[in-house]
Amino acid sequence: MTISSLGSFKVSYPQSWGVEELSGTPGYMFSNPESKAQVVVVKQKKTSVASSGAGKIDKNTASSYIVVNGNTLEVEYRKTEGGAVLNAVHIPLTEEDELFVYGTPGEEFNDIVESFTFSDPVVGSTTSLPDSGEACIHVITDSGESDAISCY
Repeated sequence: MTISSLGSFKVSYPQSWGVEELSGTPGYMFSNPESKAQVVVVKQKKTSVASSGAGKIDKNTASSYIVVNGNTLEVEYRKTEGGAVLNAVHIPLTEEDELFVYGTPGEEFNDIVESFTFSDPVVGSTTSLPDSGEACIHVITDSGESDAISCY
């Protein structure tokens, strides 16, 4: 899936997950309707305070790292006011902007974040999601039994 309002990147996510554009902020939410797991991608200024929905950094939990587009980035562990634990990653776009990605901890979060590949980090014109619930054109390169798909 390429979302030019956030930057030019490709991301893969499980076939069974849905995707929707966030209202009021430049971003998208990927969600698993069965497990309720979510991954949220928001474009923000690097100096921005993270959304209150992403909680506060849990300094009692050791950091881990993830490789995104060839760069090693820290995974923050955050706690919401309700006590839920979230993973969060800051992906630099430009000197001023970044993608702030946060969501339900687990292998699916890591797989989605690690799948980000950038063809051009320059923000292009805004695009909207296609109608009828489709988030992208599905490109399946194998027999169709893949757990994840690439979207453009």
